[in-house]
Amino acid sequence: MELEEALDKVEREGYESVGLQGPAGLKGEMLEIAEELEDRGVEPLLLAEATFGGCDLADHKVEELGGEALVHLGHSPFYLGSGEVSGDNIDVLHVPYRLDRDFVPVLEEEADRIEEEKLGVLTTAQHTENVDEVMEWLNENGFDAVRGGKGSRVRNEGQVLGCDAGAALSIKDEVDAFLYVGSGKFHPEQIARHGKTYVLDPVQNNLEELEALSQDEYLQQQYARVLKHKDTENWGVIATIKEQQPGTVVDYVKDKLEEHGKNVHVFVGDRIMESDFKGFDIDIFVNTACPRMVDDFEDFTLVNPEALNVLDEVRD
Repeated sequence: MELEEALDKVEREGYESVGLQGPAGLKGEMLEIAEELEDRGVEPLLLAEATFGGCDLADHKVEELGGEALVHLGHSPFYLGSGEVSGDNIDVLHVPYRLDRDFVPVLEEEADRIEEEKLGVLTTAQHTENVDEVMEWLNENGFDAVRGGKGSRVRNEGQVLGCDAGAALSIKDEVDAFLYVGSGKFHPEQIARHGKTYVLDPVQNNLEELEALSQDEYLQQQYARVLKHKDTENWGVIATIKEQQPGTVVDYVKDKLEEHGKNVHVFVGDRIMESDFKGFDIDIFVNTACPRMVDDFEDFTLVNPEALNVLDEVRD
């Protein structure tokens, strides 16, 4: 849904109070949208905490404040299983908020850095409409561009999430390399675990190859973290209360660790911040919330559940 469509729906449905939620990079735009809602006679409820994705909805918070709908900026709907994750009791309007960027000038200047001919083109929600022009330019200039497929957690072809590179995996055997259309490294790092990846960035006005660990190297890194603590007695398990990130593997993790003689403590939170885990005298935690958090902790060791399999290989 585009922004104007969302605002029209808010007005059409007669909502009197609406929540506004977005990532850190769109906070300025949130203020502009708040003013637009006020002009339409709607009270905006601005969520100060940044959202990290379509899996991070503030619908319950808005509902508690008396809001009747949530305008969620910057992300498309998030899927778990076969169903779209949305609000339980209030209307959630997903607005990807398209960014007006021209990728062609960067391609014209930098495309000679691409060594491969067959490229899998991938992007995020903000740039899905730019993919066609990028593919057209590539196909007209000696490349063979292939649009990525669909991941399990999105419904747009070629769209990737920080936790879902399914769009890349769906075409991995058809291409020689991937071309990520967008800025930053959070999303393309997920792609680069599965093959050579170039980042076409209109903000930095450049195109570069992204160096990242392969999927196997990434898992081996987590195995090493577990092995470092294999004799540690006290382990923590981090679970989230976000309904969009259900910690369905908490029991599995707890059973696995107890099977190996560990004392297990489960910690529950909404926004998982490393500082909250200080003072418990636990040095290693297993993460059952967003899988990308394992790279964020600095003072503690954090691993995803699949890394615990290495304990079976070193069982006494």
